[in-house]
Amino acid sequence: MIQDREQQTRKTQSEITKNLGERVNDIIFWKSELNHEIDEMIGETNALTDMKKRLERALAETESPLQVAEECLLHREKRMGIDLVHDDVEKQLLTEVDVIKSCQERMRRHLDKAIAQLASDRAAQHELEKDLADKQTAHRIDDKCHHLRNTSDGISYYRGVERVDATISVPESWAKFTDDNILRSQSERTASSKLRDDIENLLVVTANEMWNQFNKVNVAFTNRIAETADAKNKIQAHLAKTLQEIFQTEMTIEAIRKAIRDKGPPLKVAHTRLDERTRRPNVELCRDSAQLRLVNEVHEIDDTIQSLQQRLRDAEDTLQMLVHTKSNLEHDLAVKANSLFIDQEKCMGMRKTFPNTLRLQSQRSCKDLSKTTVKMLVLLLGIIVLHVAVLVLLFVSTIVSQWLVGNGHTADLWQNCSSLHVPSAFQCQTSSTNEWLQSVQAMMILSIIFSVLSLFLFFCQLFTLTKGGRFYITGIFQILAGLCVMSGAAIFTVRYTEWQIPSDDISFGFAYILAWVAFPLAAISGVIYIILRKRE
Repeated sequence: MIQDREQQTRKTQSEITKNLGERVNDIIFWKSELNHEIDEMIGETNALTDMKKRLERALAETESPLQVAEECLLHREKRMGIDLVHDDVEKQLLTEVDVIKSCQERMRRHLDKAIAQLASDRAAQHELEKDLADKQTAHRIDDKCHHLRNTSDGISYYRGVERVDATISVPESWAKFTDDNILRSQSERTASSKLRDDIENLLVVTANEMWNQFNKVNVAFTNRIAETADAKNKIQAHLAKTLQEIFQTEMTIEAIRKAIRDKGPPLKVAHTRLDERTRRPNVELCRDSAQLRLVNEVHEIDDTIQSLQQRLRDAEDTLQMLVHTKSNLEHDLAVKANSLFIDQEKCMGMRKTFPNTLRLQSQRSCKDLSKTTVKMLVLLLGIIVLHVAVLVLLFVSTIVSQWLVGNGHTADLWQNCSSLHVPSAFQCQTSSTNEWLQSVQAMMILSIIFSVLSLFLFFCQLFTLTKGGRFYITGIFQILAGLCVMSGAAIFTVRYTEWQIPSDDISFGFAYILAWVAFPLAAISGVIYIILRKRE
């Protein structure tokens, strides 16, 4: 019985040790899960904090354009007369104020959401850290219990401890508690990540809205300034013409007055003569021709003076009207100069720059597009370089006399050259008329033609092809060029002995090798053309 009890005790202790080991493993597993989730949550919290700071900076940056727009509206209230109108500039400025305030309101709402989300993230992180701290304590205790043996130090009797039930959970609820904490943290991280994306999109959208409206206002200002400057120039031209007319009218008035003054002496003479002739005695008071002529002269001079006086009055009326017109023009010119100063100097002087943060945010949406554009340009340049390289290889391999080389002998598709005991002197003869050689010549020429056509078609399709279209025709012609050069080189490899006497010292030259190199390069570039899609 003693042995049975001993075995039972050992078995029970072994099972408990095993259970404690399993428990320790479970705690280690959940600790690792908690550590991983805490790291993820810390990273997400930091990312959201950075995004919140960006949002705060962007919100602060909106104050400057808002102040500029409101100051422009205030300055434009100082326009005078007919220029104090509700024009397109004022409409665009009011729209800009509304756009900026709308953007600010959306930013504040998202800022409040970010603050609340950060609080939720930190609360979830706190629960995780608290759970992790409990797990670490439990792990230390259970690991110590797992390693306790009958011979271990520190073991003792604790009477009645088995009757104390301090447990508050079962394995299922224990695991569910940690799992719920992790699920809550993951849910908060998902919400935080979505909020970050929303804030990023908001920054881009609001920056673009403000940037576009900023440009619209500037365009309206530019148009208005051009209209005002044109009106001012016309007024100045009219004023100059009016001043010229005033000068001419004053000269006319002076001339009329001089003419009137000049009529005084003749009239005095006529009056004096008539007066003197009234003193003739008796019958000498004769109404002779001189008397009649004197009377007529007086009437003529009086009529002339009256006519000149009428013309003088008309000229003076014209001068008064011109002076009034001059005054109006000068007033209109002052109005236009004032409006031009307000719009061009005050308002546009403040609107020369847009806040850097907002401009960068508005350009952020274009960064990906810019990167894609750079990549496409690099790809386009690489394709063109590859195509030109294929063309160079085809021309060199077709023209250079290095298909076959030997001791003092070279041959290509067109002629055979050999040195006559003088290394520097070559005698060349036309190549053979063998049909296979002529087919090689035809294939090489066709390969060049197809490749040139392919490059030409590529540039044509580059500007005419719709977005998303493929360069099928370009690729087909380039592949045909590759097949032609491959066919020509293959025929030459197999059949060159029919027109060239075999010899041990004859080998293939570099032009022949270049022809074979051009084949895979042409095929590769052709396949790239077929795969490539047109982008904007």
